[in-house]
Amino acid sequence: MRKHSPIGDEEMLSLPDCRFLNEKGGCERLSFSRCTGEKCTFFSPGKSGTDLSGWKSRLSLLSEEEQSRIAKKYYGGKRPWKDGGGDVV
Repeated sequence: MRKHSPIGDEEMLSLPDCRFLNEKGGCERLSFSRCTGEKCTFFSPGKSGTDLSGWKSRLSLLSEEEQSRIAKKYYGGKRPWKDGGGDVV
């Protein structure tokens, strides 16, 4: 059985391709029940808000101390953001 959004399918298709657009035509970022479109200050074209691309490069830019702390706390001492992901600290 196909789910229908609370707004019509045609209206849903007319909304912009925003990463924060939810399946009901609202906003995941703001408490708007309806998308305000491209004029919204949070409008962000592209993939879902859970897009995690770039996390490896962001972690690699941190100091060695910070990378070590994060590796120990969250990754069992490994650094999966480094090539090979096996830098045990």
